[in-house]
Amino acid sequence: LKRHGRDLTLEAAEGRLDPLIGRHDVLERTMQVLLRRTKNNPVLIGDPGVGKTAVAEGIAQLIVSPAAPPGLAGRALIAVDVGSLVAGTQYRGAFEERLTSLLREVHMAAGRVILFIDELHMLMDAGRVEGGMNAANLLKPALARGDLHCLGATTVEEYRKHIEQDGAFARRFQPVMVEEPTPEEAVTWLRGLRGRYERYHGVRFTDAALSTAVRAAQQYIPDRRLPDSAIDVIDEAAARARLHAGAAAAAAAAAAATQAHAAAALGRSGAGVQGVAPLYSSGSGSWEENQRLMEWLSAVRQQSEAGPQLPAAAAAGGPPAGPLHSSSSGGVGSGGSRGSAGPLVVDSADVLSVVAEASGIPSEHLSQSDWQSLSSLEARMRLHLAGQHAAVAAVVGAVRLGRLGLQRGKRPLASLLLTGPPGVGKATLCQALACALFGSDRHLLRLNLAEYGDKASVSRLVGAPPGYVGFGDGGLLTDAIRRRPHSVVLLERVDRAHPEVLSLIVQVLESGQLQDGMGKRCDFRNALLCLQPDAGGSRLGAAPQQQQQQQQQQAAVHPLRHLPSELLSRLDCQVSMAPLSPADMLRVVELQLAECQAALGQQGIGLRVEPDARRWLAARGLSPASGARRLQSLLREQLLLPVAEALL
Repeated sequence: LKRHGRDLTLEAAEGRLDPLIGRHDVLERTMQVLLRRTKNNPVLIGDPGVGKTAVAEGIAQLIVSPAAPPGLAGRALIAVDVGSLVAGTQYRGAFEERLTSLLREVHMAAGRVILFIDELHMLMDAGRVEGGMNAANLLKPALARGDLHCLGATTVEEYRKHIEQDGAFARRFQPVMVEEPTPEEAVTWLRGLRGRYERYHGVRFTDAALSTAVRAAQQYIPDRRLPDSAIDVIDEAAARARLHAGAAAAAAAAAAATQAHAAAALGRSGAGVQGVAPLYSSGSGSWEENQRLMEWLSAVRQQSEAGPQLPAAAAAGGPPAGPLHSSSSGGVGSGGSRGSAGPLVVDSADVLSVVAEASGIPSEHLSQSDWQSLSSLEARMRLHLAGQHAAVAAVVGAVRLGRLGLQRGKRPLASLLLTGPPGVGKATLCQALACALFGSDRHLLRLNLAEYGDKASVSRLVGAPPGYVGFGDGGLLTDAIRRRPHSVVLLERVDRAHPEVLSLIVQVLESGQLQDGMGKRCDFRNALLCLQPDAGGSRLGAAPQQQQQQQQQQAAVHPLRHLPSELLSRLDCQVSMAPLSPADMLRVVELQLAECQAALGQQGIGLRVEPDARRWLAARGLSPASGARRLQSLLREQLLLPVAEALL
């Protein structure tokens, strides 16, 4: 036991285990099973990160406490390392001999030892060699008689996959479910663990930082479970604050040494840099600001070595301006704040910076509350769009309902059906929505479902099932959502997809999740689905003005006849895009020219387009059949190619 185990009760008596807060129902159920006469072997079952190992450590702390139940007082809880048992047993019979020796030692303890086996499913394969027995078969007799008290822990999937397949082994354990805590319970647990993390990192967590960690971890890291995800966030936030504070202190020390050297070289002129010292007294400020100040001091030193006169850097107005003189920094990602005395303070801004790095969403979007973000959503979308006021209002309304939790069930953030003639900005609307909600168009996932017209193409979206070529490679849709759960998913030409593909979309709209080919769940609750049927814009043609609205409605309704009713009934909103007016087209030209000017500006080249040329581009680029799609080729032919030739 000493060689292959770890005494949790001894560590609990020495105070080396984190305290267990809450979980009274799980503790009571586990102790009831442990005090049974036979089959007294509980197994903790739950998702990864919900706190199964913490429950076992809580039992160890309860055993050594004065409030220990009579049947458990004085016992020892030993955590067995299954990997250590298997290590070095390459010959047949070596593993069996090692395990029987461990069981003999437990039997000699006369019931005073309880074994804790984390990842219990590993026993099903441990020691299995040619002609040998696995650990589960060796433990079955002792578990059935009640001579061996064993506490196991495993996940729901591993329990079903490995342990339930062996009914004789499964019936010797009593399942105890460990559910994910509520956000309120997770905040309470973080407050109980706050002291240990503060002493380890030398920081101080604010109450707002703990609440923000739970809220942000649940919303922006959906593939992880509370409280593990929130604990990881505050742990990394404290480490980040220490790292930035250490970098700032090192930069301050280096700058102080540079200042002393410059002052010695300048002599009487060195008084021009004496004012720099107070800037470093607090050791605060961002890394970039410290670097800029160090570069200024380096220039002072170099110029002072060239002559005794006052250096130009000092005469030009002193060090670069910045908030370095402040005793604390409160911006997002500031790396913690420190007062004149006391530890670093980790606040909500530091927590959000860590969550932003984990989720890929810019920290400035996370720093805003939902009310602030939703109130300005429509204005931010209009920065990237031309016209389409009714469509933008409809999209914003659906997103607000989903973000505020007013939608029923665990559905996606919003599900929209985009209809209208071609070239009016349906894809641009989705791109603007991704930028406004998640800060970048990298969160836009576009799939052309016309490529998924046969039944076999379903495996490309969710992955091939077992026994088929490509099993384990993952699916395009499920893998993309796992990498970026906060995304806008644009499904183009949805009416050309196979019925099996449409049934997958119905499942996502109904339950907010999808099962891939490997049986893993993919969460779509933070994604926004936009379905775009084939436009059929050629029907608009050169229609008279009085028939334009009627033909537009026919073009919008026609593709819906190819979509099943169970799909249409689960959509949140149908957004009809109107044809572009000449004024809207002029706005499109301005947006396209802004992109061209930005691209040329990176090369150090300025571009100015006269108003008459803008109106000419708007008139030539708008077509009733293709909308504004001609504008790209027109800009390339009439503007970019002549500019390129002039540069060459």
